[in-house]
Amino acid sequence: MCGRRRTQLSIMEEALIPDRSYDMEQIHSDVSKHLGRMWFPDMMPTWEALRFQQ
Repeated sequence: MCGRRRTQLSIMEEALIPDRSYDMEQIHSDVSKHLGRMWFPDMMPTWEALRFQQ
């Protein structure tokens, strides 16, 4: 990984599917760590959120 030089990180939908071993808090933490800044999934659709909207 590029560390501090990273300015963009693309996240595939498959990476945002929470399950018993990987919840949204862990996703938030891991993505923030790799970006080197705080990241929030508020605007990102997840399968969990889409399932409840239907």
